[in-house]
Amino acid sequence: MKDLTQSNNLYKTFLVFALPIMLSGLLSQSYNIIDTAIIGKWLGDNGLASVGGTASYITLISSILWGFSAGSSVFIGILFGRKSFARLKSVLVMSTLLLITLSLVITIASLVFKNQLFAFMKIDKAVREDAFRYYLIYMLGLAFVVLSNFGVTVMNAIGASGYPLKMSVLSALLNIGGNLLSVAVLHAGVTGVALATVISAAAVDICYLFKLKSELSKMGVSNERVVFSREDLKTVIEYSIPSSSQQLILYGASFLVSPYINAFGKAVTAGYAVISRVLTLATTLYQNSSKTVTSFSSQCIGAKKYTLLRKGVRVGFVQALVFLLPIIIVTSVFSPQICSLFFEKGFDGEAMEVAANFVRYWMPLVTVNLINSLFHAFWRGIAKMRYLIGGTLVGSGTQVIATVLLSPVGLWGIWLAWSLSWLVEAIFNVLLYKVSKWDKDLA
Repeated sequence: MKDLTQSNNLYKTFLVFALPIMLSGLLSQSYNIIDTAIIGKWLGDNGLASVGGTASYITLISSILWGFSAGSSVFIGILFGRKSFARLKSVLVMSTLLLITLSLVITIASLVFKNQLFAFMKIDKAVREDAFRYYLIYMLGLAFVVLSNFGVTVMNAIGASGYPLKMSVLSALLNIGGNLLSVAVLHAGVTGVALATVISAAAVDICYLFKLKSELSKMGVSNERVVFSREDLKTVIEYSIPSSSQQLILYGASFLVSPYINAFGKAVTAGYAVISRVLTLATTLYQNSSKTVTSFSSQCIGAKKYTLLRKGVRVGFVQALVFLLPIIIVTSVFSPQICSLFFEKGFDGEAMEVAANFVRYWMPLVTVNLINSLFHAFWRGIAKMRYLIGGTLVGSGTQVIATVLLSPVGLWGIWLAWSLSWLVEAIFNVLLYKVSKWDKDLA
């Protein structure tokens, strides 16, 4: 556990806190990348298209539930800052039960309306059967995946950012090992890939359970009775619903755009699966770096140290930029070599061309989106959810509208629409930070 507000050198404090979070995120994305490479090399572009076809919807629902986790964890961070440990324990248990319930409801709804979802996303008929197998197993194990993400946000909220790194190592080993066994040895195809994801998440959940019990013991509340109150439930909802809504808007745009991408055929869908993995490797750097801003800001609110907030934003921006630029340079210069890792040796089809061109020419523009991630983290940390949702709505709305208008000119129109959404939202967030009076009612 660590109080981030007790520091004379905020750059050092942020770096020490952020490194485990970033390494954890990079490990998670590294095994996702390796998973995708395993799929591409053993199952070809059909396998990539099977997994990538439903990726936008899976990401959407996972992100909505992550938003709930992040929102409730802000409240947990505030309680930690206040040293209200008994209440923290009750809120933690309450949030866990709510997450499990929401996961089960979403799983049932997603399976009941499977045919309608597949029709909307325009999944290529050639890969629809395999896409459903992957989708079915992932949805049945959704609760395990969601709880493992919740463990990360809770650990960060109480300043224990080192433990998620250990869990990422464990998850990576289980996931990669499971994929190699199921795909290369047992020839279980995308079914094995989905099973490996769910099993690794379940194993990590067990570890988080024991770790949280240990942390509660250190706080001296392990034997305290859990008390559910309407006040705490209301507060959890007040923090979580806006955060989930923001994720719905953010990734809902990608879901709405996915039919335009899938309509170009399975080769483009396969290429987009590779793009998503490489792009996420970059975004993981600044998104996980920005999580320091959320934890720091929420602890500042709990400790009533409001004067530190602006400095936290400045330090968070510099840190995220320093981490992001090297990966942008490397991926842009070596885009063909990097993208070839996801395909069979010697493959030079359309999927490869689509991925390599995006990574070289369009991915550097994600630097602009760093600003949005920073302010997402900040607005969430100080519980200014209307600002968080407003900025996200501007960016996502721009992406959807621009995609509809520009997609007829070709695939590059979709990429341009994506880039424009980053720029428009960044301008909006900076103006909001400079002009609005967000710092006048923090008490």
